[in-house]
Amino acid sequence: MISPAVLFGKTVEVSKSSDDVMVSRIITAELLFEADNKKEAMKLLKQVDINKIKESSTLYYLAQIKLDNEYKVQEVNSICNRIKMLGDISVNLACQSAILLNNNKLDEALEMSEKALDKNANSSTFLAAAKSNDALNNYDKALEYYKKAVENGAKHPAAVSYALLLEKSGESVQALKVIEDAIKKAPESPVALFHGGRISGKGQRGINYLLKALKLKPGWPEASYILGILMIEDNRNREAFNFFTELINKGVTDPLIYIGASRAAASIQNIEKAREFLNESKKYENNTFRFFVSSIKIEIESGNTMEASLMADEVDMNNIDEIVELYDAANIFLKLERYTKADEAARKILKKSKNSSRAFLILGEIFCKRHLVEEGKSYLKKALDGDMTAVLRVDIQRKTNKCR
Repeated sequence: MISPAVLFGKTVEVSKSSDDVMVSRIITAELLFEADNKKEAMKLLKQVDINKIKESSTLYYLAQIKLDNEYKVQEVNSICNRIKMLGDISVNLACQSAILLNNNKLDEALEMSEKALDKNANSSTFLAAAKSNDALNNYDKALEYYKKAVENGAKHPAAVSYALLLEKSGESVQALKVIEDAIKKAPESPVALFHGGRISGKGQRGINYLLKALKLKPGWPEASYILGILMIEDNRNREAFNFFTELINKGVTDPLIYIGASRAAASIQNIEKAREFLNESKKYENNTFRFFVSSIKIEIESGNTMEASLMADEVDMNNIDEIVELYDAANIFLKLERYTKADEAARKILKKSKNSSRAFLILGEIFCKRHLVEEGKSYLKKALDGDMTAVLRVDIQRKTNKCR
């Protein structure tokens, strides 16, 4: 006999053994949580009887899902106790580490995960060690353990975390490979598809991933914003403008959508509309840097480089900490020939991600623009030696040839 589990209108066939039925429900619930269908996810998890689960790795996965979705710690403790009853001390310790991490007891969580690994190395203990090292910014160790967790069968959320840390460390090509493997394992995961689209960047592949993510999680502002920006980067400016304005006409009020609409309007030289959308975003936007960047980009698009430069002068680098924002700032400063500030932003990226090819690329361009050819080509070579896509490699080679 086959017992079906329903997921987004599709039927997933599972065998009738207790563990397989429970695993199917847990995985489906995870994907429903990702799609913001919390009510159905929680209803499904109520049908999961932990006493019928005999695999400790399945129980650890369930514990992680409940912690990620703000279930009471008592419920997770009962899962850890069930793992202990099964006699799996290592995964029980991993489960305890997850609770400590959830309670922001980072050092204790790390110590507990190390004890778990000492007992037995498996997907659950590797993942516990990865998460605790990640939280403490021990990125090299976290990458090592995420890799081992994924190789030993950890579910797709572990692969997503691994890919995001790879990207943060400047290894974007490897990050894309990992996220695409996650998509193959969980093709209905809106989160994996979203990051697949975002990391893929310019081109139809990234757009396709984001379209699939939005089918599973309609109206997702972050996915909609990235999709529209990728359209602009692909010179589908009018399509992007229509996409954003349609969302606004439907009543979407998320600031990202207005900022995206502003960028799209500027790309078709409708500067008046671009400013209108950007001003509208002020009603909802709490990220002042993102608003500021969009304002500067509109002025650049409209040819008001003097105004853009004056606005860029107001950017305080001490208030920028996220790598994505630093990269945005560096590119704007570079475009406005504010090389000192562009250099500062690029070096701040390198402090966070020592092998960032994109930071090396920015530094290479700065030195080439200043006619410091040897230094410029040296940084461009570092960028070329790094983890870059084929499109970027062609771009870097072109810039290297022009550096003289």
